[in-house]
Amino acid sequence: MMITVPEYFDSFKCIGGECYDSCCIGWEIDIDEETHKIYRSVGGEFGEKMRRCISDEGSFILNGERCPFLNDDNLCDIILNIGEDKLCRVCDKYPRFEKEYGGAVEKGIGLSCPEAGRIVFSNKGKWGEVTENNNASDTDEDYLLLVKARKNLTDILQSREYSIGKRIAATLSAVEDMQYIINEKYEEFAAFTAEFDKEKYLDREYIPTNDFSIRPYKFDRVSPI
Repeated sequence: MMITVPEYFDSFKCIGGECYDSCCIGWEIDIDEETHKIYRSVGGEFGEKMRRCISDEGSFILNGERCPFLNDDNLCDIILNIGEDKLCRVCDKYPRFEKEYGGAVEKGIGLSCPEAGRIVFSNKGKWGEVTENNNASDTDEDYLLLVKARKNLTDILQSREYSIGKRIAATLSAVEDMQYIINEKYEEFAAFTAEFDKEKYLDREYIPTNDFSIRPYKFDRVSPI
């Protein structure tokens, strides 16, 4: 199985009590059954609190908007008392996520987390990704075409000799062409991605438009002259 991750993926580490928008506030978390069994087996005073603060359906009973195990220092009492390896699946993985597409997995970190956003948006270098177990033989062909198309668009966005406005306009124009081919002439999509010429889009002149309506497979935010 082909696994693709952004280069910054392993840079993420929860900053706990230093986070100004804690994911332990305002979320109702469902606990996976395997972890729920562990929580039910915890002994002592903390075990009693766990059973008192977890519903019969297996979710944390919020204290107002706060997780009942978020202490006054905005640190997790589950980690402090029984260890980080005892976090439920949701708490352990967030903001990391993964999506599976027919024989391939893509991983990332969600921008709803302030620290994940800081890592992504403070990176001054070019965005890159790492592919593990790069065995394309069992990967869906349509997915591989979309990966090529994404690489085409990334090449436009990373052409830093052009202004950011030009790159965005060129990307939208290329996306419009791609979506038209996908919808109307899909048999030509493989050739389009293989022969893609980013300069065709970057060398155009674009004019702004006030028409922000979006028709099916059309993007009207920019118009080539």
